[in-house]
Parts: sequence; structure tokens; C-alpha cells
Amino acid sequence: RNPLLSLFPAPDPTHLAKFAMSLLSLFLAYDAICGERQRGTLKLLFAGPVSRGVFFAGKLIGVNLSMALALLPAAVLAAVGLCWKLGYVLDGESWYRILGILSTTAAFLIRCAQLGVWASARARRSAAALLLVLAIWTVWMIGVPNLASHLARWISPVPPVAQIEAQKS
Repeated sequence: RNPLLSLFPAPDPTHLAKFAMSLLSLFLAYDAICGERQRGTLKLLFAGPVSRGVFFAGKLIGVNLSMALALLPAAVLAAVGLCWKLGYVLDGESWYRILGILSTTAAFLIRCAQLGVWASARARRSAAALLLVLAIWTVWMIGVPNLASHLARWISPVPPVAQIEAQKS
């Protein structure tokens, strides 16, 4: 048996949003502030009347809107595909469910983008921000779920199949 299959389950649409889209949002945001610092445009920007809070809020709003706009075409195509290609008739409750799925996905992607902007504000160089963001992402997306499943098996072990069958009979 391949031990990697227990670490990485078969991909499905939730994995696309979870891994690919979260990495995309991090890659869009990791260079937001430290990249301008490296290019020298940050000094030029702060020479004017712009405060740091307004600048940081503008970066966050810009990254959040770009992630929401990136998610919108995929949502429209999915809804059209459900209605037209697969022939589903969506009632009001189904639309609320789709809206709930989209809003939680958007909130997750926006949180990832905000993590990228935060790392960009903390780091001096773009490469350091990218390494920081990828380290946090790896722990958050791969380490914590796997550690939680191992911890759950350790706290409440499942008996072997033979023992369960013996108890049944």
C-alpha cells in the first residue's frame, strides 16, 4: 500500500479551492508591500500625503477584490454548468446553498491573501516574504490536518476489524 495516499487523498473540486486557489492568492499578495519597498516606489509614495494605515488598507482591499473577482467567473460557470449541461433545476434553497459555498470559499481565499499581505509587510525582501508565507501555508494546510488526524487516532483508537466482528457475533 502506498503511504502517500493516506497523506494526500484523491483530488476533487474542494482540493482545487483548498490548495491551488489558496496558493494563487498567496502568490498574488506576497509581493504587495515588500516588492514596492525593493523597487523604491514605497518611499516615493510616502513622500506624499498618504498615511501607512490608508496604504495598508488599500493593499488589503485591492487583494481582497482581486480574489473575489477571480472567484466570480468560476462560480458563474459552475452554476451555468449545473443548470444547462447537467439539467438540474435549482430552487431558492439550492441558490442559498451555492451562495453559502461561494461565500465561505471567498472568505478562505481572502484570508490567504491577507496572510500574503501580512508577510509582505513583515519582510524586507520578496524572497523572504515568499518563504515565510509558504512555510505558514505548509504548516496550516498540510501539517495541522495530518497532525489532527494522528492525534485523534491516538486519543481514541479504533479497534481492529477482527475485534469488531467478534463483538458483533
